[in-house]
Amino acid sequence: MFYSIIVCRLRVDLAFLVDGSGSIENQGKGNFMRVLDFVKTLISFFPISARQTRVGMVLFSTRPYPIFRFNRYYSKTSLIKAVDRVRYPYGGTRLGRALRYVSRYAIF
Repeated sequence: MFYSIIVCRLRVDLAFLVDGSGSIENQGKGNFMRVLDFVKTLISFFPISARQTRVGMVLFSTRPYPIFRFNRYYSKTSLIKAVDRVRYPYGGTRLGRALRYVSRYAIF
């Protein structure tokens, strides 16, 4: 079967808030890597550039970890490599703290 890939052509700021708490792997070994694979797959559907789609990412567990801001990477290759470098931090699930961080400091 042949599938055609439809690429979004609108200007988008795409932000990922990724759960890196201990409960992710407790629900199934390899889940954190599955989440990162999902992020990479989603990125592949967008034209990445300063004028098209910009991507930012914050990882959280006990505290938020800014991984990269919207103005850091402007190619799919560099974004994929950056996501590949993300390591699982473990820790508690402090979602409220992560949401406050993103709303206050954003990732712009």
